[in-house]
Amino acid sequence: MLPPHTMPSTDDLSILELRGPAIEWLGPGGRITIGDVEYEYADSEADDDSIDDAVGPGRMFGKLVKRVAAPLEMFFSVCSDLLGNGPDATFTKIMRRDGPWVKEYRRTRRLSWWLNMHEHIVWLPSPVGRHIGEVGRLVQFVIDRRYSLSVRLTAAYYLVLIMAQSFLGDLPGLLPLIHDALLRLCLEGSRHGI
Repeated sequence: MLPPHTMPSTDDLSILELRGPAIEWLGPGGRITIGDVEYEYADSEADDDSIDDAVGPGRMFGKLVKRVAAPLEMFFSVCSDLLGNGPDATFTKIMRRDGPWVKEYRRTRRLSWWLNMHEHIVWLPSPVGRHIGEVGRLVQFVIDRRYSLSVRLTAAYYLVLIMAQSFLGDLPGLLPLIHDALLRLCLEGSRHGI
């Protein structure tokens, strides 16, 4: 085994950096004994799930962020949809058209509303021709990992709804655009065990 190389730290001298093939087996949660002292492996690249174990102001700040983050995310999502930037607003734009029922589509509708109205909706005859930009925007919601999983899945559901209600003649234009995005999301979900 290669000798441990110490990594100098201004606050804590108990951090060791171990390198070499002899210790590649060591992983998160693993322990190693050096000179009658047992050390636990700490993965520096892992997410910091130990905020609850932290001491001092960082712990309080971490708990505050956890408590406030979910409502803020929901609030920003609603604001984004009201501004016409989210997947709900994008799908509503796709469904908007001239006719006596246009008032139904003026307001941004959520996915649950569209699923409940699925049987009663008069679908566009060709969403590919007139609305390729909006369909492309839904694809971007699915692909972009900066969005939360719920936003990405909502956009994926809308893409599946568009494909399900499209005519066979429209599918050659839709499939190349949508297929890769949905496949990427499925592969990512299977890698993460979702």
